[in-house]
Amino acid sequence: MYSVFLAEDDGDHIMLLERALARYPLPVQLTVARDGQRALELLLARGTPPDMILLDINMPRRTGFEVLTTVRADPRFARVPIVMLTTSTRAEDRRASLEKGADAFVTKPTSFKAFTDALYAVLDTHLRPKAR
Repeated sequence: MYSVFLAEDDGDHIMLLERALARYPLPVQLTVARDGQRALELLLARGTPPDMILLDINMPRRTGFEVLTTVRADPRFARVPIVMLTTSTRAEDRRASLEKGADAFVTKPTSFKAFTDALYAVLDTHLRPKAR
């Protein structure tokens, strides 16, 4: 079972991700935090880090950038893939994400099929190598 941690404040996006993960061929357990502060509390309190972290940029209490910077500063998370999964299409956000240590930047597509395809591409890149 793979563990994926999602920091996302939009309930519709959480639901889409849950639906997409239910159809993914590998077993994935999802943990969700609905704001950046709660994401940090949950992540830093974990005994072992998740297999992957998905972060939205614009969240209440702390931004995805703040979560990314704090988590990347903790050596326990050095090998955890972190993907910014956001509605932003701004080149500055992409650049800042990668400079702060994100492994990928994915703009959330508007259709479920495109969203699922984008999510599966990220999971295939970062989880499937561990399955071998």
